[in-house]
Amino acid sequence: QCADLQHACLRAIVDLADEAEGGVPSVPSASGAVNETVQVVAAGMKLHSSVVNLQSCGCEALAVLLTTYKAEEVQRVGTPQRSSLDVPLEALEVVLHALRRFPNQFKVVEKVFLALRRFLEPITRDQECLDAVKRTVKLLGESDAVLQLRKVFQDYPKAQLDLLENACFAYAMLA
Repeated sequence: QCADLQHACLRAIVDLADEAEGGVPSVPSASGAVNETVQVVAAGMKLHSSVVNLQSCGCEALAVLLTTYKAEEVQRVGTPQRSSLDVPLEALEVVLHALRRFPNQFKVVEKVFLALRRFLEPITRDQECLDAVKRTVKLLGESDAVLQLRKVFQDYPKAQLDLLENACFAYAMLA
């Protein structure tokens, strides 16, 4: 329950990804472990919703975890099952909540759009991957994500290129 301890754990996930080749850590066919980790990250973000560093790092950790999981699923089974590539609803909810809670905290906004981009990028051009992206787009479209995106363009018109690129990508997918 300690926010500092949870932040350190999230930072470790992100650091492992940074050390790995291509920014994606190797998780040996542990889809259950990745799903559980996503749930733990989301629960920590919900529990400590007022802690800026934890929200920022949690968004980055979710981006890494879900990218890793989707890549592992494609490698493991070739054509994954429909639901195995979907972004868990709780991951979408906590990322959007972080944006709503901290719309003026650049480091949170930056990591939110990193996560959204990773959630919306298909791993392959396989139909199941594309369908999973469509389902994610639908879920985000049912939320206030497009309004939040517009606000980012208004609030950060001269932001760093990475933020604007990720926000443009997400906006293009959702608009």
